[in-house]
Formats: sequence, C-alpha cells, structure tokens
Amino acid sequence: MQHRSYWSLMLFAGLCLVAGALVYLVGRPAGSAYLLPVGWYRSAGVSWLSGALGQSLPSFLHALAFSLATAACLSPWRYAASASCGLWLLVGSVFEIAQANAVATVVTTRLPAFFADWPVLDHVAAYLLNGRMDPMDLVFTAAGCGLAWVVLHRRARS
Repeated sequence: MQHRSYWSLMLFAGLCLVAGALVYLVGRPAGSAYLLPVGWYRSAGVSWLSGALGQSLPSFLHALAFSLATAACLSPWRYAASASCGLWLLVGSVFEIAQANAVATVVTTRLPAFFADWPVLDHVAAYLLNGRMDPMDLVFTAAGCGLAWVVLHRRARS
C-alpha cells in the first residue's frame, strides 16, 4: 500500500472512532465507556441515539475503524483485508457473546489473576458482567467488517 493510502485509511479509521465516541458522549449515561472521562459526557438526549441504531452504531464504527487500521498496518500483505476484517469480526463477536449472562459468569471466574494489575485488562470482568449481549451488535459488527472489506478491495483494484 502506498504511503498516502496508509494515512488516508488511518485518518478515516480515526474519524470513525471519534464518531463512535461522540455517540457515547451525547447519547449514553456518564461512565458508559471505559476510556472516556466522565466529565466529557453531555447526554444531550439525541433521540435517534437512544434507539436501536444508536445502541449498535458504536459496534459498527468500531469494527469498521479497526478493520481498516489493521489492514493499513498489514499492507502490502496480500491477505491484509481478509485477515483484518476476519480478526475484528471474531474479536467483536467473542466479546459480544461473552456478555451473555451465563457466559460472562463462567469467563470472569476463569480470568487470570494478572488481569487485575494491567490497565484496560483490569476492566474486562466488569465489562462482561455489566454489559448485555445484543444480537443487533453482532449484526452491526459484521456490517462494519463487511464494509471495511469492500472498501479495502475497491481500493486495491483502483
């Protein structure tokens, strides 16, 4: 992948992540996302963000952004698009399914003790136990990875 193409994919991925963060900041209760400071939340009550679209939009944007960014980093490997989209589909699906009550309980009891000492990993148990498995998040994750795959293949042909 050319240098310019790499940066354009990374820029677009970054914009997708910012858009996903904005969904949390204006449409969700304070503290909904681990990496976003509580003081930044505005909970503006944007009506479409409280519906089904707003609930699953971050899953779409996260999958799209990380698939594009990973493919950009793996370029010029021939299978970068398929590998990155497949990886993020798997990661997103595993974390979504792991939020199901029965699964979350089993998984959190088996987490290694060192998770408690590492930033980000220290919140995995809380994420699984306090989250809820939503089939629409699985659909939106697949759609984000699918769109990323289409974008990457179209760019490769041009």
